[in-house]
Amino acid sequence: MKALVIDDEELARKRVLSLLSKVPEIEVSGECSNGKSAISEINKLNPDLVFLDINMKDMNGF
Repeated sequence: MKALVIDDEELARKRVLSLLSKVPEIEVSGECSNGKSAISEINKLNPDLVFLDINMKDMNGF
């Protein structure tokens, strides 16, 4: 299962990535630090799961 981690806070991304590294069924395809790159990566990578911060500086997760 492919996953994408999106959060504007580096520490939060690292924490989620650390937790996901312990789940062998999940392959992290990438990470994004803002909404604009997140939209691009979601369209490019077509992940099965998205771990998305809904409260980012440039836009919200909704």
